[in-house]
Amino acid sequence: MPVSEIAFERMKADIEDLRFAQAARVEREKSDEARLSRIEGILSRLTWIVLAAIGGAFMAFVINGGLSSAVKAASTVTAIAGGF
Repeated sequence: MPVSEIAFERMKADIEDLRFAQAARVEREKSDEARLSRIEGILSRLTWIVLAAIGGAFMAFVINGGLSSAVKAASTVTAIAGGF
């Protein structure tokens, strides 16, 4: 069955539309990838900030006497509360 000239031109136009859509999709994927990379970088920095804050809090806890000062503070609070 021979293909008419009109059908052939329609197929060429469809192929061109598919190529254009594919090119647009590729560019969109590139921009999405760049955005995801930036988000990953920000999350990585935030993770390091949180870990540094936890480490700093632990170091402050140890320098201020650790558990021994926490036990003293708890016994002081208990003594004060027991007086009421």
